[in-house]
Amino acid sequence: MGGIVRNRDDIESISRTAKTIKLKKEKLRDQLLYCKQILKMEIPKTAFAYKNTLAQLKDNLVSFLQLDKEKEITVGTWVAISFEDDWYPGEVLQLKPENILNINFMARQRKKGITFKWPSKEDIKDIDMKFVIYSHFDILPSPGLRHWIISDIDDINHHHNQFVEKYFVQE
Repeated sequence: MGGIVRNRDDIESISRTAKTIKLKKEKLRDQLLYCKQILKMEIPKTAFAYKNTLAQLKDNLVSFLQLDKEKEITVGTWVAISFEDDWYPGEVLQLKPENILNINFMARQRKKGITFKWPSKEDIKDIDMKFVIYSHFDILPSPGLRHWIISDIDDINHHHNQFVEKYFVQE
């Protein structure tokens, strides 16, 4: 297409994309403002400026909240583990020698769904710590209390996509 608007559908598509980006930027900006005003964090005004790109706002939020997989992982820590097909949340049950974690995994409610459940048969595996893409997140019960929601799911998806691009072979 080369940047040329050919018909009404192109205009509507561009408009939808612009609106989505604007809403995501507003959400990230609000989260940064929350950190500054409610959590009393020292955040410069440039961190949440309107001129920042979506990626800049997300990077700023991550750096200020120090959402970092290098945090110490202990028994009971929630971790997101990247596999080739997707990522899965789990609770660390045991720390083993040579950076191995014994993890009890949850399953997605639906393929690529945003809610998780405990499988009928426990899914416990030993996983190398190098596959941890995110840790120390909250997992909350959904209103029905049979499924669970992860509030940081967008950030985890972002980390998983970066991890897959860097370390797994793409076909």
